[in-house]
Amino acid sequence: MSRKTIFEQIKEETKGKSYGASWYRRKVQTIAANYKVKKIFKDEKIETVLDDEFQDDNEVRIKVLRGHLYIFQYEATTKRLPYYDTNPLVYVIGREEDGFIGANLHYVQPKHRAKIITNLLEKNQIVVPSSIVHKYLYDNVKGRFLDLGKEEWETAILLPIDNFVYGRGGRTFSYKKNDVWGETHKKRMDLFKEKRIFERYTNETKI
Repeated sequence: MSRKTIFEQIKEETKGKSYGASWYRRKVQTIAANYKVKKIFKDEKIETVLDDEFQDDNEVRIKVLRGHLYIFQYEATTKRLPYYDTNPLVYVIGREEDGFIGANLHYVQPKHRAKIITNLLEKNQIVVPSSIVHKYLYDNVKGRFLDLGKEEWETAILLPIDNFVYGRGGRTFSYKKNDVWGETHKKRMDLFKEKRIFERYTNETKI
């Protein structure tokens, strides 16, 4: 594929200058807006593939499937969470009626994310700290899901778009990403391992 990845497009726009995380998040949202939304109806078939297939191109989705890597915007409602990421990068490992289960790679220090992606691309296996596997509710997702094509996976982990926050007294405050990475590192020996299961979108309709 000759097209530039999202990371490459954004890197060109920086022209060597440094920008804050909010600038990168806006750029990703702008790029995602150029893709057409694809919808799969509830009563249509979803194919499950147990081999090493991957999606080639970026697509904007309404729902998620297992074995895909997504970027989306999220606003948690539970008060029990010490913090959460409003702009997750999630590999989906399970689906439920009201949401899905996934590993948010933003909870892992960037230098360790590469190994996770390598295991997925080359060994067809997801190996991550169990502490980064969370449930996400569809009702808390803001907007659509950017379903990343295979060539995006190795560079998406480099985009500084994570945004950890916590709530107190009805207000939202920033939570330091270095503290998040440190907490994940402490729990790194408790691993979630699973063979990658890839579900394919079928009978799609552009809307």
